[in-house]
Parts: sequence; structure tokens; C-alpha cells
Amino acid sequence: MIAFLFNGIITIFTAFTYAELSSALPDTGGGYRWVREGMPRPNAFLSGWMSWFAHTIAGSLYAVAFASFFAHLLDTAKILESSIFLEKGLAAIAIIAFTFINVRGTSQTSKVGNVITISQITIIRNNSP
Repeated sequence: MIAFLFNGIITIFTAFTYAELSSALPDTGGGYRWVREGMPRPNAFLSGWMSWFAHTIAGSLYAVAFASFFAHLLDTAKILESSIFLEKGLAAIAIIAFTFINVRGTSQTSKVGNVITISQITIIRNNSP
């Protein structure tokens, strides 16, 4: 619980920073654009690539975690026996599915994001004491 509390505090400060920067520089480009405006160009180039790399690593970790939990759920329900191949296959399927959804556009991505968020909230509410 304490880790989630600290994460929430850090997230609030990050959100305030992004809100302030986006109101001061309302152009597209996000963090890259803000670094480009405030620092010399090589810093913005590095910032953009580091952001891309960080998002790639985070996305792959989310896919692996999802696959691990889902394989465990299938194993617990006696549907499929969990194995490393099943986990890696599920992770690859998740990455391909979300890549396809993101390529389709922001409208599709936001709809899928809303469905996932509502599903998570429903699961949490139904399993809380």
C-alpha cells in the first residue's frame, strides 16, 4: 500500500508538470518539444530516443507480466498447463494486438483503453471486501 501511495504522489507531481508545460507550449511533440525549446538540439534528440526506448521497455514488461498472470490463471483453471512457451506466446499476441490497435488510430486506442479501465475497476470492485 505504501508503494502505491508513493507512486500516486509522484504521479501527481508528474501530471502537474506535464499540465504546466503543455499549457505553456501547446504544440504537438510532448516531452521532445519541451526539451527542444529549453535546451540545445542534441538534448532534444537524445530525449526523444530515450523516451521511445523507455516506452518500448515498459510495453514489453507489461506484455510479459500480463502473459505470466494470464498463463497462471489458465493453469489454475485447469484449461492449459503453464509453460514458458505459453507465456512468451501470450506476450507476443498481446504486443501484436495492441500494436494493431494503436496503428488503427487514437479513436480505437481510446475505446480499447476505456474498456480495459472499466474492466479493471469492475474486477477490483467485485473482489474488494
